[in-house]
Amino acid sequence: MNLRRLASAAAAVAVLAASEVYVNYNQTFDYSTFLIGVAIPLASVYVLFRRRSDRFILFAFLGYFWSVVDDAPVYFDSVFTWPEVTRFHPILPHYTLEVIFHLATLGFLYLSLCEVSGSGIRLGRRTLRIYLLLGLAFLLSYAQNVPLDAIQSIVRSSWYQLDIFEHLGSVAIFSLALIDAWSFGASLRMQPTTTIREPVVTLQRT
Repeated sequence: MNLRRLASAAAAVAVLAASEVYVNYNQTFDYSTFLIGVAIPLASVYVLFRRRSDRFILFAFLGYFWSVVDDAPVYFDSVFTWPEVTRFHPILPHYTLEVIFHLATLGFLYLSLCEVSGSGIRLGRRTLRIYLLLGLAFLLSYAQNVPLDAIQSIVRSSWYQLDIFEHLGSVAIFSLALIDAWSFGASLRMQPTTTIREPVVTLQRT
């Protein structure tokens, strides 16, 4: 990753972090929450990574974005009931958004891998490690939702610390998946292509 991409990634993370801090100290859950907590970070990352060559970073950021704003401090999974933050009631809109955000994270992370490889990544013996790393990165990005007593105890006592460490661990694992996807795509591009020529039939007059 070159210096421009590193600087752009740092700027995107800084914008997202600043928006999270603002929302955390201004729990209004109205249009300003949506503007600062959701719209501005999305617009900034698009501006920073709109180049075709940077699309894998854009997709990766979009994947992790929904796992960040899903819960505290933005509580975007409760956008239909803002300013009230809900978890169980009303259950339908809340869990509908939960499913959509989880699918969006998984889908955008997969698209990022496809961009790096230069093609689709079908599940097979050569790509099994990529899928395992993708699954682990996805699971870590939503670790706070794992229904284990030990994890839920940390959620109740140290939510923000868990949120930071789970995303750092997820990004580290997803970086390994990106490296494997790039290697897989490079191996495909190095394979020789075979050109099959059809026989030419010449008709002669008799």
